[in-house]
Amino acid sequence: MVYLINMISPVIDKTVISLALNDSTNVVPSIFSDNLLRPTSGLELAYNTSHYLIWPTIILFVSFVLMVAIKVSDAKKISDVLSAVFSLTIAKQLYREEYGLSKRSAIFFSVNYILLIPLLIFEFNRFFNFGLFEANSEFLQYLFLLIITLTVYSVKHLFINFLSGILKAQNLAKEYWFTVLVFSHAFIILLFPIVLILLFSSVQTGYLIYVALSLFIGFYILRLVRLLVLMYSEQNVAIVYIIMYLCALEILPFLVLIKFLFINF
Repeated sequence: MVYLINMISPVIDKTVISLALNDSTNVVPSIFSDNLLRPTSGLELAYNTSHYLIWPTIILFVSFVLMVAIKVSDAKKISDVLSAVFSLTIAKQLYREEYGLSKRSAIFFSVNYILLIPLLIFEFNRFFNFGLFEANSEFLQYLFLLIITLTVYSVKHLFINFLSGILKAQNLAKEYWFTVLVFSHAFIILLFPIVLILLFSSVQTGYLIYVALSLFIGFYILRLVRLLVLMYSEQNVAIVYIIMYLCALEILPFLVLIKFLFINF
């Protein structure tokens, strides 16, 4: 029996090899040929910011933890801050409660703002191809934007306190910073899910850039209107000083900063 198997094996091997050689000459047509699909040109690239960098994940995780901490410790504060943007009554109630950086929820909101605003500007820089800090890595770009954000608000805070000391308008300065805090915190509550989708969604998310930009501009205009009402109707500030405020502390600093960045970077 073993002898017969040894005799038949070479014959089987030759047969298999010959069949394989014959099959190689008959190439099977590809399933991707002879179909109705045709290549197209002139397609627009879909903006998709999803990536798997570690540092945005860490930043958003820290932001999420802070939001959960606010929700657990004082859940009502989130709705109050959002309502204060559109209701002057609720805003005055928060002001009477001395809502500010002495409160834990306000500190958490402020840290979130400092973390997420540079991340939003980072996405604007990528989407609109501003070219800011493009010679550096993405994390260094974020760090530079974080430093600029901290610097702008620090200088503004010092200048406001300096003016309030000279003009003896400490109450006005206090209400000014309260209004800035409330609008910044309300904006960051709405911004968090938008930034989360921008960074990690696998679908086209370019339209969210315009949503975030519209929110930013809208909240900025609402904040200016609230400040103008506060200064003119409640603090009896003259129109001339209001115009000087708008030029010196709101419009001019942004124009100087934008020009500086585009010239140097």
